[in-house]
Amino acid sequence: MTSKQGIKDAFITQLSNTPEHTIIAAIKTQITANLALPEIQNEIIYTFDTPKTKEEQEIINLCMLAEFGFDTNNIGENSLTITMKQFL
Repeated sequence: MTSKQGIKDAFITQLSNTPEHTIIAAIKTQITANLALPEIQNEIIYTFDTPKTKEEQEIINLCMLAEFGFDTNNIGENSLTITMKQFL
């Protein structure tokens, strides 16, 4: 294992132990549920249970990058928007 890969794996492990990672799991569930609907949605909006600080938003973006391979600029205190074309 290279040094870079070892650091990447350790960082992803650290991210997976954050409360923000739980949000990513909920977002993944919402996306999957929306994909079961017959209508195509270009964007998925996920509303947070409680407002998120800038630091929490940054951690959510890092968790998205680790889980989905991309992050979003469409994130605020109360929600985030995922553009579905990012999965293509």
